[in-house]
Order: sequence, then C-alpha cells, then structure tokens
Amino acid sequence: FTAGRLEVAGPFSQSSFTSGFAATGTHLTVLNGTVPQTVSFNDPGSSAFQALQITNPTSVTFLNGGRVHGSVTVTGGGEIRGSTGTLNVTGDLTTDAAVDLTSLTVGGVLSVAGAYDVTTTTLAGTTLPALPYHHLVVRTTGAVLPAGLHVAGDLTLGFGVTAPAIASAAGAKLTVAGKLSVIGAAVFTPGGDVDVAGDAAVNGTLVAGARTVDVGGALTVS
Repeated sequence: FTAGRLEVAGPFSQSSFTSGFAATGTHLTVLNGTVPQTVSFNDPGSSAFQALQITNPTSVTFLNGGRVHGSVTVTGGGEIRGSTGTLNVTGDLTTDAAVDLTSLTVGGVLSVAGAYDVTTTTLAGTTLPALPYHHLVVRTTGAVLPAGLHVAGDLTLGFGVTAPAIASAAGAKLTVAGKLSVIGAAVFTPGGDVDVAGDAAVNGTLVAGARTVDVGGALTVS
C-alpha cells in the first residue's frame, strides 16, 4: 500500500508475515466502524500504518501496540485504548476524544481534547501540551516543558538523544512526584523552581541559575 485509501469497519489484524502490512507513501487507513474496533499486529515493528484516521464514535483498542509512520487523526469522538505495547506515532496525534494507553510515543505534536490516561508518554516534538502525565520522557532538543507542569510519576529528559537542550517555562514551577533523570548528555535549563519528591539523577547538565531545586530523595551527579 503506497497510495489510496483503505476503510475498515471491523477488527484490523495483521497475523502472518513480517511486514505483512507495511503502508508507505500517501496511503491512508480509516477505521470507521460504529461499534468498538480492535487493532492487532503480529509484528508491530515492521508492519505499520502510514496515515491513520479514526472516525469510529465508540472506541478503538490497540491490543499489542502499533506503529504509524505518519499522523493519527481522531474525529469521531471514539476513545483510543490499549493495555499492552506502545502506540508509536512518528507524526502528529490529534484527537477530539479520550486516550487510555499503557505507552504512547509521539514524534510530532500531541493534541488531546478528551481525558488523558497514559502510563508512559514519550515526546520527541518541541511542542509539549499541558496534560496530566504519569511518567514522561522528553527527548528533543529545543523542547520547552509547559508552564506549571506536574508529573505524577517520573520525568526523564534526554532519553535516546545526543545532548538535547531542554527547558521549562519561564517563571513556572516544575513539580515531579517521582524521580527526575537528566541523561544522555542532555542540558536542562529550568525557567523556574524545580520540586522533585523522589530521587534526582543528573548524567547531563542542570543549569539552575538562581532557581531553587528541591530534591526529596537522593541526588546522583555523574
């Protein structure tokens, strides 16, 4: 599938070979059922959607994660769900509904109008929305953490990137209920005070300036 459009109203399942469904180019897959749909990939690494549109008004559940080389657009009000694996979106993810996943990676812009309940969110874009994150990984140089960000779990800055420069909003306090990790030679420049309830591990550079960094647990600098 390199172009055109595939519309699916029932379950979507890739169950045989490696790269059994490897859409590329300008191809668009539309999940347009009217009852809950499921998506499963036998090989979610090599098989993937190119662009994905969801118009189902109920829900779409990714049974074992999935990969989208382009962008995902949800316009029908249906929830995106998944309790296993990672939904990996290279482009943008835009939804007018709720997201309930174990793991989500977005390379572009993440825009969510409904409830957001994702255990681990990995963002590789520079535009970071203010969402109720549990565990958050930010890995793009030039990224600015949103004002008043509160991370309910762990915050990791720099994962998988060589020396990214990451900042937080000017004058705004950053609160991390779990552990703060600055890794991969990342350079983190907070724009306001930082309050970490757990441990902090800095294997990069923390440019605090005149800000206050409060670490409730152990501090490791390497």
